[in-house]
Amino acid sequence: MKRLIIGLAFLVSFNACANFYDGNDLRKWSMALTKSNVGTVLTPSEAADGSMFQGYVAGVYEIGEGSYFCTPDRTRLIQLTDAVTNYINKHPELRNLPASNLTEQALIDSFPCKK
Repeated sequence: MKRLIIGLAFLVSFNACANFYDGNDLRKWSMALTKSNVGTVLTPSEAADGSMFQGYVAGVYEIGEGSYFCTPDRTRLIQLTDAVTNYINKHPELRNLPASNLTEQALIDSFPCKK
């Protein structure tokens, strides 16, 4: 219960402030991570982008897991980033929306909680 209250307070605080990142940022970061995953040598900027993507997705996951989406045991970060990458690639019309909303929706769609 405490985790839920903290998570909701965190989400509300983000909604009250400016959204710093959008789906276009997610796309850029995910492209860098994809390049890294196939063995391409990255520039320092691309390496930072790929790391940013992993950290961003992990942060949204930590806040919403078990409340908004439910992953199976032993789910890996690469599975989460793949879900977000697939979602933003399938929905280019949504890339103007806040990155947090898109990440959360991607995880909800990929890992729905059983009712």
